[in-house]
Amino acid sequence: MKLFDWAACCNLRTDAEVVSVDFSLEEPYVMLKNGEQVTADVVVGADGLWSNIRDMILEKHLPPLETGDLAYRGTSSREQLEALNNPRINEMINDGNGSVWVGPHRHSVFYAVKGGTAFNFVLIRPDDLPPGSRTADGDIGEMRMTYEGWDPIGSSATTRSSAPGPRVTDHHAFFFKRAKPRNAPSAAHAAFEVHDFDVQQLGHNHLEAQGYKLCWGVGRHVLGSQIFNYWFDCSGFVLEHYADGDLVNCDAPVSHVKAGPGTLYVWGPPVPEGF
Repeated sequence: MKLFDWAACCNLRTDAEVVSVDFSLEEPYVMLKNGEQVTADVVVGADGLWSNIRDMILEKHLPPLETGDLAYRGTSSREQLEALNNPRINEMINDGNGSVWVGPHRHSVFYAVKGGTAFNFVLIRPDDLPPGSRTADGDIGEMRMTYEGWDPIGSSATTRSSAPGPRVTDHHAFFFKRAKPRNAPSAAHAAFEVHDFDVQQLGHNHLEAQGYKLCWGVGRHVLGSQIFNYWFDCSGFVLEHYADGDLVNCDAPVSHVKAGPGTLYVWGPPVPEGF
């Protein structure tokens, strides 16, 4: 809980590329691309497989070791998979567990994301990319040919994969709106997905018990359909926790509606003044 309370007061910075880190001083710092130095008590080296911080700590270049594996990853919405009308696939998406296929030179994993509203299908096969390649555009036809003759359930699931076609999304990370007269432009709020309504309500109760100020919630939006819960952080910035939203992609039609209580929520407490 202490880490949770600390994280609630963090400053999230975007477009802040780190070019170097200095651990030699009592107070370490990171150097940003724009020349700014940012000091901290602790620097967490979470820069992934091709880590630069790893080289700085070890004082030598240590590239990642290639495993010889190549991974395809596709994402399907629950609605796409249910449309297959396959009892075994319905069982996979409703039992709450992941599924694993293991075989010579190939294996695959199927698991839920976004609170069970979408599913990832990861397929592993021998790597044939040039040495040092990080990513490459996928070929869904090649992927299906690689797994031809395997479990037909896995083959059926790949037919509804959204990769490399239009990917689905369900919400915004930051919400911007037109500034009111005499107000400076700014982000209205940031949004964070939680697993489901139960987790959302547990978080609501915890923040309430810790004395954080509620902005608006819990309720359900009209546009996007997500269950929302808005809180003020320590600086007064609004953070939204959401779950169970609609999935859309680039093929979804764009529409415009006038904002107001009737278009903001289906159920929940009244819209607060100034929201």
